[in-house]
Amino acid sequence: MRILSLQISPEMKPYFGILFILLALPLRGQQVWDLNRCLERARKNNLQVLAAQADVTSGRLDARAEKYNALPALNAGTRANWNYGLTQNPTTGVLENQTVFGNSVSLSADMPLFNGFALRTKRYLANLNLDLARNRLQSALRKVQTDVVSAYLSVLVAAENLKAARAQQADTRAQIEKMRELVRQGARPLSDLKDLEAQGANDHLQTVQAQNNLAMARLQLGQLLLLEHPDAIRVDTQAEHFPVSEKWLLFSPDSLFNAYLDNQPDVRAARIQYDIAGQQLRLSRSGYYPGISAFANWNSRFVDRPSIAGVEPDPDNPYRIIGITENTHERVLAPNYRRITGPPDPYFTQLDNNKGFVVGISVNIPIFNRFKTRYAVRKASVAKEKARWQIRQQEQNFRNLIYRLHTDARNARAKRDAARKSFEAARTAYDYAREKLDAGIISPYDFSNIKTRKMQAEARYISAKYEYLLKLKLLEMTLENPQAQ
Repeated sequence: MRILSLQISPEMKPYFGILFILLALPLRGQQVWDLNRCLERARKNNLQVLAAQADVTSGRLDARAEKYNALPALNAGTRANWNYGLTQNPTTGVLENQTVFGNSVSLSADMPLFNGFALRTKRYLANLNLDLARNRLQSALRKVQTDVVSAYLSVLVAAENLKAARAQQADTRAQIEKMRELVRQGARPLSDLKDLEAQGANDHLQTVQAQNNLAMARLQLGQLLLLEHPDAIRVDTQAEHFPVSEKWLLFSPDSLFNAYLDNQPDVRAARIQYDIAGQQLRLSRSGYYPGISAFANWNSRFVDRPSIAGVEPDPDNPYRIIGITENTHERVLAPNYRRITGPPDPYFTQLDNNKGFVVGISVNIPIFNRFKTRYAVRKASVAKEKARWQIRQQEQNFRNLIYRLHTDARNARAKRDAARKSFEAARTAYDYAREKLDAGIISPYDFSNIKTRKMQAEARYISAKYEYLLKLKLLEMTLENPQAQ
């Protein structure tokens, strides 16, 4: 065998060192994803979780807005207008053909004093809706984490199956080399070698299939985590690093149900929905009560008409008759004056002179509104009763889920133990068969059948082992409350 060697001059060694570092950087930067990192990624980037977090933010803003609705409302306004044609002269009060510019300003305030306790009810409703959004966020987190755990375990199953397939292929390859030597020596027929080579081809097919299954499982996990390159994810395939506890099987389903019922976001959400329905009923009944509110208004105006600067005797009509004496019937005269107009008063002077202020209380008494309030109250009563049954339904759903997961986990543990014993027996039979094959006692065909049974038993054991881990993890995640980030 000719061995090729590469001679590197001292001048080129630094450049080769830099090249080696550059090639190693992508490998070092690609971190291994364990389960905790996958769950953290899902909590921060899953679209359903992000939407639920947005609902929580919106509910928090609604609760803050309802808190401020009891404060008085203050509004300012202004209006500018031009009147053309026959209009009243603001100075003389006489109708004239003219163009008048006017500007009015106002400042108003109003505050509800009583509206059938609707404001207090709406504040309580806003806080309940915020709690409901938080529990729905917990439900979304639990669903996403369940999907991540299932996808992560699929990667572990595929990785262990690939490991077993490669080990089996390597073992068959060693047997082929040993059989080839025996055939060359004439100790075994050529047909035995061909049988083993056929087995080797089948092992290669199984390895390729296991590689494809692992690649698909990694791709699905990467897509679930919304990675930019989902097919490039590297997963920690060590089963011992998968955090799971068997302590849940030490308790009965009834004890788990009673201990963790109040910790379930779906049950809490149903109870909050019942409280919301009760507050909606109170809000509907507020329509029977009168509404009382206080109001205040300040206003003023400006016009561009001449102002009255004073008066002077009217030279054209200096006197006017104001009466007649009783005895002599003589006319009683009085001086007659006319207005002296000047330029319009300044803007702020007019605002100060023309200001007005109004303050008062208004009462709105409902008399008849086509029975809208009555039917709103009836509908709210039905919704409250429906919410009561929803609580019972969610509690029953949780009880059924606990019993199913607890039973599944116990059955999966028994299935795993049985599959392990079956695999150990098949592996022992395979080891004996291998010794018989080396001694020429059995044919490669019979050995292939024993080997197939061993591979099937190993696959069943791998599947049962991870199924048990999945059932335990699902039970644990159902009982523990996921935390939002």
